Order: sequence, then structure tokens, then C-alpha cells
Amino acid sequence: MSQNPDPAGDGNAAAQVKLNNETVGTIFLKSDMNAFYLRALWYIIMVIISVGISLFAAYLLVSKLQRSITDPIFDLSRLMNIISNDKNYSERAVVHNDDELGKLARGFNHMMQAIQTKNGELEEAYKEISYRQAKSVQQEKMASIGQLAAGVAHEINNPTGFISSNLGALGRYSNKLAEFIHAQGEALSSDQSPEVLEKLKGIRKKLKIDYVLEDLEELIKESLDGTDRIKRIVKNLKTFARIDEKECKLADLNKCIESTLNIVWNEIKYKANVEKEYGDIPLTKCFPQKLNQVFMNLLVNASQAIEEKGKIKIKTWNGDEFINISISDTGQGIPEDRLNRIFEPFYTTKVAGVGTGLGLSISYDIVKENNGEITVDSEVGKGTTFHIKIPIVE
Repeated sequence: MSQNPDPAGDGNAAAQVKLNNETVGTIFLKSDMNAFYLRALWYIIMVIISVGISLFAAYLLVSKLQRSITDPIFDLSRLMNIISNDKNYSERAVVHNDDELGKLARGFNHMMQAIQTKNGELEEAYKEISYRQAKSVQQEKMASIGQLAAGVAHEINNPTGFISSNLGALGRYSNKLAEFIHAQGEALSSDQSPEVLEKLKGIRKKLKIDYVLEDLEELIKESLDGTDRIKRIVKNLKTFARIDEKECKLADLNKCIESTLNIVWNEIKYKANVEKEYGDIPLTKCFPQKLNQVFMNLLVNASQAIEEKGKIKIKTWNGDEFINISISDTGQGIPEDRLNRIFEPFYTTKVAGVGTGLGLSISYDIVKENNGEITVDSEVGKGTTFHIKIPIVE
């Protein structure tokens, strides 16, 4: 068989069939190239369309996957920002499906439920602690007043005692005056002879009228001074024991210290001499009743730190927009390794049975409540100084 592929160039081909070198026929092949090109173009278009559909399907799949992954993540991120900024623990995440992210959202919701429950419990616990702290402050104050009650009674009894004694003497003197005046009246009603005048002089001398007249004025003065002392002590005690006011008010801290010093005087006077150096300080807005408790705690502590006889120095001055107060003693001092703990609740350097360990802790909180500062310097064997700074607020 001999082949003649497309001799005319028209897309046709012919082949002769021979048998024993003799041509027995011719086979013609005819093809349509346009149809071939069309079919090829069709296949190409179909491939392009298939690729496009595949790409679009892939895009839809990726978009769905992205939404199913990113949306829950963005939702969780938004919720965490809300919780962080607003402290709103009632927010919950939306569970989109049951996949791993859905499980994460459920876990987040369970966690937020637990946090909300615990936060509620913490708020209740905080209220309870605040209540107990306020109660402890009042109990500490009452314990301090109870400790000072005997001394205050002694301070009240002293002026009351000499008032009673003076008034008794005043009664006796008045009787003598009455007797003399009566005798003088009888004498004057009779003849004023030298004998009568001499008799009056004798009676006057016997009854010590001249001394009575001199002493009478002094007795009355002492009695009035005693009653004033009683008034001051009772007034200061009432001021100190008054329920703490909730609003700030203008106060003179020099007067606050002096008032507190009168209350604790019986606790101090047998142990120390008090040296006062009050500076010219302005009035400031503060909680004066609470600061009185701070001053009382520091003064009593200073007295208790002195074993025998020592000195307590109180100094106030105005500086750097603060009212500065220092209370020093010449007591035992505090070891350096204990200084950083003296403001801790229930920590005390005193012997067992003396104090509750809350005085300085409460004092620290009160000073902070007044936007102030309290620090301490101490040296064993030389004494301790507490420094208080209260801002000047008009």
C-alpha cells in the first residue's frame, strides 16, 4: 500500500492498494479541518469554563471557611474588649456551629458564666470585708476609749475633788462671815465704845476674816478653773467618740492634736514630758474625727514605747502645700527588720495582751483616705518618729 498524504493540499489523503505489485484499488480519506478546529475551540472553552467554575467554587468555599473561622474569632475579640473596658461579665459569644470554634465559643461562655458568678461572690465578699473593716475601726476606737476610760475618770475626778473641797471650805468661810456680820450688827446697834470696837477686832482676828477674804477669791477662781477643765475633757471625749462623719470639713489640725492630747493625757503624763511646737498652719478640708484617732494611736504608742521617763515631741508646720506633723518619742525604738511591717493589720511589736495590732494599720488607711502620707523613722535605743503629711485643701 502506497500513501499520498494530501497531494492537493485540501485536507484529503489517498492510498493505493496493491496485490502482487498490481494496483487493485485506491482508498481516499477526506477530513473537515474546520470542524476539527471548532471541536478544539469548544474543548478549550469548556476547559476554561471548568477552571472558572472551579475557581469560583474554591472562592466560595474559602469565603465560607473564612467566615466560619474569622467571624467567631472577631466575635470573641469584641467580647473580650467589652469585658476588659466595661467590666461587663454578662456578655456571651454566639455559637455559629458545632465545630471546634463552636466548642471554643461554648467554653468561653461557660468561663464567663463562672467569672460572673465568682465576681458576684467577690463583690459580696468585698462588702462583707468593708463592713468588718468599718466595724473593726469602731471596735478599735471603742477599745482605745475603754483603755483610756480610767484615766479620763481620774482626770475628771481630780478637778471635781478640789472643787468639792474648795466649796466645802467656802461654806465654812461663809458661816464665819455670817457669824461675824451678825456680831458686828449687834455691836453696832449698841454704843460704839472703845470696848466694843476692841471686841469686834478680837472677833475679826479669831475668825480670820482678813485671811478668809483673801482666800475666798482664790477658791472661787480655782473652782471655776476646775469646772472649765471638766468641760474641756468631756467635750474632747465626746468629739473623739463621735461617729465618723462621711463628709470632709475644714479643720485646724493643731486644735485636733491638742484635743486628742487632752484625752490621752493621763496615759502620758506619768511616762513622758510633752514638748509642743505648733506652727502657723492653715485650715484644711479633711476628716478631723478620723485624724484624731490617728493622733491618739501615735501618742499612746509613743507613751507605751517609753519604759520609764522620757519625752514626746509634737511638731507641726506648713510646707510644700502640705500640713506636716511629726510625733517623736525617746522610747525603745523599732528594729529595722520590723519597720516595713508595722502598718500591716494585726502586726504588733508590743508584748502579748497590749494592743490589737490594728492601730497603725487603721492609722495608715485613715491618712490615705485623707490623701496624705505617713512614714516612720526609728532607731533602737533612741526612739521613733512618725511623719504625717496632709494636703492643704481649702
